[in-house]
Amino acid sequence: MLFVLLIMLLAACASKKVIKTGNPPKIDKSPPIVTLSPGDELFSSAEKKYLEKAYPEALNAFLKYLSTFPNGSWTAETLLRIGNIYMATGNPSLALPYYQRLAAHYPKSASAQQAELGVLTALFAIGDYQKVIELGQVYVKKNRSADAARQAFEMLADAYFRVGLPAEAANAYSQVLEKSSEPDSARILKKLKEVVSQMAISDVFNLLNRLESSQVKAEILLQAGQKYLELENPEDAYNVLTVLTEQYPKEGAAAQALRILQDLKTHSAYQRHVIGCLLPLTGTYEAYGKKALKGIELAQNQFALLNPDPPLTILIKDTESDPQRTISAVKELAESGVAAIIGPVATADIAAAEAQKYGIPIITLTQKDQITQIGNSVFRNFMTPGAQTEALVSFTVKKLGLSRFAILYPDEPYGINFMNLFKDQAESEGGRVVAVQAYDPMQTDFRETLKNLSSRYSPVPDNSKSSGAGKRMEPAPTASTNATHSSSEEFEALFIPDSPQKLAVIVPQLAYGNLRPSYLLGTNLWHSPKLIQTGGPSVQGSILPDGFFAESTSETVQQFVRIFHNAYKESPGYIEAVSYDTAMMMFHIVRNPNTLFRSSIIKELLRPDGYSGVTGNYRFDKDREAQKKLFLLQIKGDEFVEITNP
Repeated sequence: MLFVLLIMLLAACASKKVIKTGNPPKIDKSPPIVTLSPGDELFSSAEKKYLEKAYPEALNAFLKYLSTFPNGSWTAETLLRIGNIYMATGNPSLALPYYQRLAAHYPKSASAQQAELGVLTALFAIGDYQKVIELGQVYVKKNRSADAARQAFEMLADAYFRVGLPAEAANAYSQVLEKSSEPDSARILKKLKEVVSQMAISDVFNLLNRLESSQVKAEILLQAGQKYLELENPEDAYNVLTVLTEQYPKEGAAAQALRILQDLKTHSAYQRHVIGCLLPLTGTYEAYGKKALKGIELAQNQFALLNPDPPLTILIKDTESDPQRTISAVKELAESGVAAIIGPVATADIAAAEAQKYGIPIITLTQKDQITQIGNSVFRNFMTPGAQTEALVSFTVKKLGLSRFAILYPDEPYGINFMNLFKDQAESEGGRVVAVQAYDPMQTDFRETLKNLSSRYSPVPDNSKSSGAGKRMEPAPTASTNATHSSSEEFEALFIPDSPQKLAVIVPQLAYGNLRPSYLLGTNLWHSPKLIQTGGPSVQGSILPDGFFAESTSETVQQFVRIFHNAYKESPGYIEAVSYDTAMMMFHIVRNPNTLFRSSIIKELLRPDGYSGVTGNYRFDKDREAQKKLFLLQIKGDEFVEITNP
């Protein structure tokens, strides 16, 4: 039986079949159903509209999400999308708070970096460039992606440019250039060139050290040179273009730079060692012209002794004190290619206007009001009424402790001008002009005038005050019913801007007005031996300013006086001295090998440290007016004594 069972079992195993198939057995089971949360569904719907650029619908959906789920899982992305939509639709002020909220409350989110960049973009669009600079400087220091850093640097550079910081803008653009691909490089380089045109030459050279590409460096130098020419600054143009041709001769920009340099040399050519001189050697002001000529010729001789090579030439033209002749003389000097012009004494305004037209620096020797306002080529090296009154008032207030002044002046332009200037200066120094009295320039009897001055206060009406240019003003009234205290109690110093001849008439009559001022003050016209001779004891102690004092203890002055006396057998005066100083200054400037253009002469004239001469130390201010201290003199005995020197 066991055997039979075994046979039956084997037969059953042999009859069993195995069915093979390539498909897995079918499972009769349904997949799970994914259900979106209301927040996810709302954000997904808004995102779809956003990608389709259906901004109004997308904005409404995002705003709904934000109000419904203020702290939802998609809040950071929603804030970013709202900001982006407002930016895309031209509403940066509305975009800004959403970017700021995202950056502040979700700093670790994936959208935070884009939000910070969005803040900069919105601020720039609003025009808050200072804030862009403040935040942008922080942003670029963080570890950002190359693309984000590039965008931030460009925005920062644009902001610097908008607020007038071209050097900082250029440095930022150079950072962008390093991070930009080829298509963007051309755009950034264009911006960089525009910024370079507004940079100082020293900043341009500093920028080159940040750049690597020789081609970019050459193009920047070319751009800078061209812009300097547009700004009528040939000196800086010459410098940068010369650097370009010497350091990058193989670049395409070098060939163009060479052409510009050649053209620059041709059209800016002038005789570097030739100085023009305009003086009235005949006519009304002949005496003054000849005085100035002596000073200029002496300067040329002295300079040549120490600097024989190259020789300096002076082209002298007589203006004849005539306007038309002055115009012709300037034209002749321009055609001769002079480097600069000294003078004239008269017709200075006409000469200055003509010199400005030709672009020739001119140093005028005149008191003509506002002469330097004619143009940036016009300078003045001469003692002005303003400088005289400033020296007088400053000394009497600060050194002598005076505070109360009176003015007695001739009713003509010279007197009116000095009266106004003295009054203004006294007030600015903390003093007071307690009495002002005018008189007829032809007047000889001053008894009544001086009584009026002593018996009342005669202020200058504000509505009739001149500008200091010699504008005519009505004289002060000659009578008043409002008497005040005696002038001997009212003022300590009396200023009289008139000639020694007139002083000789006025001073002896001071007693009629019971006038006993502690000091008499005058202008440089008082610096004459005639005043001491005719004024007598009444003028003792009087104080006056002047631009030169031949008896000064200064060794520089004494040496000049000796040389001048040896040459002309006479002592020099102010005109000779200031002409000498002006010529010496110009000779030193044009002899400098770096003075290649007339604009270089103007720059050198304006150097802050100024110059030193026999009339003292001086420099030209931004208005091209010579600023210098004047000599202050006092009458003691039979001579003038130096109180202060420049």
